[in-house]
Amino acid sequence: MVVTAAKFDSLAEAAFEAYIHERLDEFHYCPSPDCMQVYRPAPSGNTLQCPSCLLHICPQCHVEQHDGIDCPDHDGGVHLFNEWIKTHNVKNCPSCKVPIERAEGCNHVTCICCRTHICWVCMQTFPRGDGIYNHMRAEHGGIGNAFDNNGL
Repeated sequence: MVVTAAKFDSLAEAAFEAYIHERLDEFHYCPSPDCMQVYRPAPSGNTLQCPSCLLHICPQCHVEQHDGIDCPDHDGGVHLFNEWIKTHNVKNCPSCKVPIERAEGCNHVTCICCRTHICWVCMQTFPRGDGIYNHMRAEHGGIGNAFDNNGL
C-alpha cells in the first residue's frame, strides 16, 4: 500500500500531537491565542521567543513575558483572571490548560490549541472525538442546545 503525501503528513501530525499530549510536563504550547507552536522550557533567566508568532515567553510560568514583574506578583494577576473566568463561562482545557469558552450550542468543545475534544459538562477528554456524543447522551441526557449556556 502506498501512502500519499497528504496522508503521510496527516499521520505525522497526529503522531506528533499524540507525543506532545502524553508529555505535557516536558513541553508547553505557546500561550498566544491561535498559535500551535510547541516548546521545551528554557533554563531560569532565559526568555523564550516563539518562532511562529514571535511572542516572548517567561520560562518559569509559561505565559507572555512580564518584564519588571516577578512570577509570584504576576501570578496575582493570574489569580484575578481566574476569578473572572469563574463568572464568565470559561474553563481551562484539561489537556493543555489553555482557557476555553463555550458561548452556546452543543457541549462538544474542541480546544483550539491542542485540538482535544472535550465534554463541556464534565470536562472528560476524547483525543479524536470518538465516542463524545454517545458519552454526552448516556452521561448527561443529551448534547446540549443553542439556547443553553449553563450545561444540559
